[in-house]
Amino acid sequence: MIKQPVSLIPEYREYVWGGARLCPEIVPTAEAWIVYQGNRIASGPYAGRTLADIAAESGAAFLGRRAVAQTGTRFPVLVKLLDCAQWLSLQVHPNDEQAAALEGPGFFGKTEAWQVLEAEPGAKLIAGMQPGVSAVELAACVENHPACEFALKE
Repeated sequence: MIKQPVSLIPEYREYVWGGARLCPEIVPTAEAWIVYQGNRIASGPYAGRTLADIAAESGAAFLGRRAVAQTGTRFPVLVKLLDCAQWLSLQVHPNDEQAAALEGPGFFGKTEAWQVLEAEPGAKLIAGMQPGVSAVELAACVENHPACEFALKE
């Protein structure tokens, strides 16, 4: 069982909206996954093993009783850094019931928290829709205007 801090090897995701700040040798790099089940431990007695391996092997001793009661021995955390050089795609995440219905037993919904560390002047974070925008108006807006600003709520 891990009792000391460990260094994890991040994984990088390349998406068209990414930038050059997270991994300058791979452009565009949109995301650095710095804590998640697939991360490998960099050194020490657990070097090369993933957090998923340790979670499955150690269960509540590693994850805690509450986490195991909710999601079993699956490693339940994802922490990532994003470098958004362009507009991101629409983000829609299911709750636990929807995830299980769409993907099957053992799948869970996704909750998120965002912390903006740095932003260019004029950058925007969109959260939801303006009141009264119809599905037809939204579809026309998305088709004709990439930012679709009239329908979105800043």
